[in-house]
Amino acid sequence: MRFIVILLLALVLSACAGSGPTKPTQSPLSQEVETEVREAASRESEGIQVQPLQNPAVRQLLASAASSESSGQLEQAAQMLERGLRIEPRDPELLQRLAEVRLQQEDWQQAINFATRSYDVGAQVGEMCARNWRTIALANDYIGDTPAADAARGQVEHCMRKRPQKY
Repeated sequence: MRFIVILLLALVLSACAGSGPTKPTQSPLSQEVETEVREAASRESEGIQVQPLQNPAVRQLLASAASSESSGQLEQAAQMLERGLRIEPRDPELLQRLAEVRLQQEDWQQAINFATRSYDVGAQVGEMCARNWRTIALANDYIGDTPAADAARGQVEHCMRKRPQKY
C-alpha cells in the first residue's frame, strides 16, 4: 500500500512539474514582420549603408527589446524602445524597431508614424530605408489603403543605391 501511495505521489508531482507558466508564442504577424520587412530588406542591402553612432545605453535597450520581442513580450519591448527614445529621440533604429513592434501589435497608424519618422531622420538609403518603406507598405495593406501600400513598395528600390563599378 505504501508503495502505491508513493508511486501515485510521484506521478502527480511529475505531472505538475511540466505545467509551469507558458512562454508567450509569436503571432503570425511577428513572422510576417520578420520575413516581409527585416529579412527582405537585409537581402536587398548590397547597396550603400549608413549607420549612425549609437549611445551604449540605447544599444543595450535595443538588445533587451529584441529579446523581449522574440519571446513574444511586445509591450515590454515597446517600453524599452520608448525609454531609448527618451535618451535619443531621433535615433532611426529605435524609431524603426518601435514601428515594427507596433505593426505586430496591430497598431497600424503608429507603425506608419514611427517608420515615417525613422525615414525622415535617417540616412534615407540602405537597409533601414527599405525597412521603413516595407513597414509603411505592410501597415497600409492592413488598413486597406492599397494605393499607399503600392506607393510605399515603389520607394523601396530608391533605398538601394549601388556603388559605382569604377571610380
